[in-house]
Amino acid sequence: MTDQLADFKVRANRVHKVVHAFIHGDRGKLAGIVVDLSRTGCLMTIRGEQWEVGDDEPDFSLVSLRVATHFGEGMRIEFIEASKTFQAEAVRFTKAEVDGKWMVCIGCRFEQELDADAIAAIVSQEVGVPQLRKFGEPTKQAETVVVVDPATKKTVAAPKAPARPGGLPLTPRGSAHDAVDLLRVMVDHGASDLHIRGGSPARMRVHGDLMRLSQRAVTTDEAARYVHELLSEDDCRRFERENDLDVGYSAPGVGRFRVNVLRAQGESGLAIRRIPQEIPSVEDLQLSPICKKIVEAQNGLILVTGPAGAGKSSTLAAMVRHINETRACHIVTMEDPIEYIHTEQCAQITQREIGKDVADFKSALRRAMRQDPDVLLVGEMRDLETIALAVTAAETGHLVFGTLHTTGAANTIERIVDAFPGDQQSQIRLQLANSLRAICSQVLLPRKNGGGQVVAQEILVATPAIRALIRESKIPQITNAMQTGGKNGMQTLEEALNGLLAGGAIDSRTAKGRANNPSQIQVFGTELR
Repeated sequence: MTDQLADFKVRANRVHKVVHAFIHGDRGKLAGIVVDLSRTGCLMTIRGEQWEVGDDEPDFSLVSLRVATHFGEGMRIEFIEASKTFQAEAVRFTKAEVDGKWMVCIGCRFEQELDADAIAAIVSQEVGVPQLRKFGEPTKQAETVVVVDPATKKTVAAPKAPARPGGLPLTPRGSAHDAVDLLRVMVDHGASDLHIRGGSPARMRVHGDLMRLSQRAVTTDEAARYVHELLSEDDCRRFERENDLDVGYSAPGVGRFRVNVLRAQGESGLAIRRIPQEIPSVEDLQLSPICKKIVEAQNGLILVTGPAGAGKSSTLAAMVRHINETRACHIVTMEDPIEYIHTEQCAQITQREIGKDVADFKSALRRAMRQDPDVLLVGEMRDLETIALAVTAAETGHLVFGTLHTTGAANTIERIVDAFPGDQQSQIRLQLANSLRAICSQVLLPRKNGGGQVVAQEILVATPAIRALIRESKIPQITNAMQTGGKNGMQTLEEALNGLLAGGAIDSRTAKGRANNPSQIQVFGTELR
């Protein structure tokens, strides 16, 4: 048993030994035997026969993914025993090792006590009581769901809606799914990414964790078929020439996706990123409030940086959304591929896709200067020429957004300067000192006890002091200046992590693992290390 779970149980005031738990949400229902239920913290551990998982971590992942899916949809739980029944709402999801076996643990908040008729109907099997299903098992269309009428607190048996496509998308040999089926499964289970490659089992990333969809490997033919289903004829020809390709793909009724097609050891593969249908706001992403003030500038360079998968595209989309909602201007974006599709509001928005609308970033940026832009978004500043053009555009009165795969504001400045030959570095430092508005360097972190991810941002704002440090090549002093620049909206990554830690969003292990300087991470109250 983990120390955290042991401490939780010592502090808990257990008041019930429950016979059944019924878990149902928008994607179906589960049921199982429950022991250990507390009012304090409301920990429940599902320990039905099929829930007990051995040492095979992929098997646990399948079970936990099933529960996490329900949690993400607003899971409802009904606890049934001989004397009282409670309805509760899930508030977190985690896993723990108990008696040498992995268990699924759900934290919940009680909402209402159900009436005696509800208990009698369920216990006497008058309504269909579903058996606990492992992830991927088919459901019977004749099953019913226990539904509680909030007005009367009476229980009724509602017909189960047809199951949404889900379960294990990769069926035994002899069955077939098309690529859109896989995308639908990805959406149904709240996955951010889907990885498919011939010769390897398919995997999904859910809340930062990579989980197998099946023990069976995708065949060479299946992988090639998925590639051809997601690419146009022109894209297929490009892929045959280049062996690597980025495209955007929209599946009606399913969603929009960024698709990277690749070859690895002679096998075709896909790395698919799901793009939310709604463009997020700054508040939706829980970004630093200074982000809105930063994008209200009329000119200058704003950089969003971080490792792959850090949410840079979403942050840029939220910033463009704010401009689109508040400013009459012309926004030109250059993306590879186009991910979020913006609907024009106050602004006119021209979105150009590299490889389809224009050859490359440097060509797109050079031509954009003749398109009467007010705001320019460069999806990736990949080379010296693109960086130089972006800095020059920011100097000449345009607001320019760009991304770099760097971690930390100071490292970003060093990366830009070092991209230039030695005899040009003093000039680019001067240009950068004059044009830089802000750097937002971010990472995505798993939330404490499951339930998604949260962003931590290091923010540099180009104050006169910061500009002077860049101009004088005193980059190592920038972090100290950021620590004292809180009144200007600046914060280091460690300050952002400590804020999330204090608010209970992440745990200390996660914070220390992502910090540039772990010694600056604080431990708050009863935080367990």
